[in-house]
Amino acid sequence: MLAQQDRPTPVPTGDDEDEDAATLVWQESPIVDGGAGMAAMASTPTGAVVHDRQTLAEPRVDVRDTVVGPTALPLLLRWKAGWASFWSAVADAFFGGSRVSERLPPVPPLRSREVTGVSFGNVADHEHGEFLLVEVVLAAPLYQRAAIEVAREALAARREGEVAYTNFVIHLAISRLRPDKDGRVSVVRLREKVPHLPYERVILPALVRLEEQGVVTLVQVRTGDPMAEILREGVTHVELRVPV
Repeated sequence: MLAQQDRPTPVPTGDDEDEDAATLVWQESPIVDGGAGMAAMASTPTGAVVHDRQTLAEPRVDVRDTVVGPTALPLLLRWKAGWASFWSAVADAFFGGSRVSERLPPVPPLRSREVTGVSFGNVADHEHGEFLLVEVVLAAPLYQRAAIEVAREALAARREGEVAYTNFVIHLAISRLRPDKDGRVSVVRLREKVPHLPYERVILPALVRLEEQGVVTLVQVRTGDPMAEILREGVTHVELRVPV
């Protein structure tokens, strides 16, 4: 019997049986075996009969019991979820699901026409607040969003005390006044900006504290009176150094 490498390869003649035999030889050739048949031929002595074709054994796979934990969310998804939760809390705080009237202060009582016909600087706090509520609704979206930011900072300043709150009010008022050509804001314009605050008792002490913090610089008329300079009398302008 001839060895496998000595067998002649049939040439197809057009008959079905010859074509099947040629196909069988082609399938059992070293090329089809991916090189496995070539290795077998190299290791088989000449004249030996090859009964079985070598095949590659399937790799052994060890099956083990594995406990699969819950898949962790990607950092981006967790960040988006936290950000959505934050804005949801903000929306609930400012635009909750209940009626708007349920989250507002009580409607103030009616006042006589003589009492309400006073200057804006003498309007009571609740009257000023009622005026503000309607103005916020009528304002442009840009200023409505700005009102939310200012209200948040004002509430934070109130928690720090009356002094911190007054400093914030005056600092905000100066920051929202356009300076003149010399980069200054006149005290007259500042007082018009916050007419409901007394100058000597509230505005001037806040200006002095802001100057000590390096936020503003006060321009004072020099009269030569040391006591007037100490009491900061004759302050005419304010130079803003650090915006609110």
